Order: sequence, then C-alpha cells, then structure tokens
Amino acid sequence: MGPEGNPGPSGRKGFTAFDGFMTFNALILIGSTTYAYATAELEFGLYAAVILTLGLLAWRILRRYHYPLWMLALLQIAVFAHFAGGFLQLPPDNHSLYYHEVLGIRYDKIVHVCNSALIAVVLMNIFRQAKMRLKPMEGLVVIGVVTGLGAAIEILEYFAVMTIPNTGVGD
Repeated sequence: MGPEGNPGPSGRKGFTAFDGFMTFNALILIGSTTYAYATAELEFGLYAAVILTLGLLAWRILRRYHYPLWMLALLQIAVFAHFAGGFLQLPPDNHSLYYHEVLGIRYDKIVHVCNSALIAVVLMNIFRQAKMRLKPMEGLVVIGVVTGLGAAIEILEYFAVMTIPNTGVGD
C-alpha cells in the first residue's frame, strides 16, 4: 500500500484524483487545439496538440502514483497561468500577459521559474514512490530532468518560429 492507504506504484484501481485532473486538462487542450486551429492561431494549436499528446502518454505511465490534492491544485494553477499568459490581452498595448512585467520581471519568466520548481517537486514525489535509489544524486537528476524538459519546450518553440509565420514567440 502507498501513502494514505492508496495502492502503491504497482498499479492504481478505479478513478483517481489524478485521473480527474488529467481528464479535465485533456478536455481543455482538445478545446484549445480546436479553437486555435479554427482561429488560425497555429502556434498555440501546435503547442496544445503536442502537450495533449505527451500528456496522454504521461497519464498512462504516471497514473500508478499518488499525487496529493495540494500538488494537483498547484499543477492546475500552473496550467491556468500559462493559458492566462497566452490569452489575456492587457492595455495599454493589447499584448498578451506574457509580454507584461510583474515587479519588473516578465510574467513569462515568473511562470517558467514557478513551473520548473513545481515540476521538481512532482519528480521528487514520483522518484520516492518508485523507490528509486538516487539519494546521493537526487538533486542533480531532478535538475537535469527539469532542465531537459525546459530545453524540449524551447526546441518546440524554435520549431514553431521556424515553421509558422507570425508567431508570438520572441525574436
């Protein structure tokens, strides 16, 4: 048995909070992808489609682990922070929130730092439940995985800039 009486990494039975979280976000991404392609927001459509595909694969692999509700809530806030960054247009210039600053720091940078820290916490949760013996190098492995995920996102953004005209990604 895993934490709080839930089945451990050997498998999950029934519909879990993580399943609800992933179902909700899959529906959001399906709707976002459909909207993006219908309104010719091809860049956002590409991101949503790739994230949906990878998210469904991750769901299948990672559903065997327990995720506390506070962690799922923070992950949901992170998802909404990304959507707000791309969709909210703010005066005076009507640029998306990603181009605006909060306390002198671009919103985009704040979201990326917070989400990287959150993914590090999620990874540590998974590593511990999987009983991976990383103790002397756990921090290095977590930093490496988070950095690798960040690099993959940057490569995806670069692909969008090189293949889709008029993207909202920086120059």
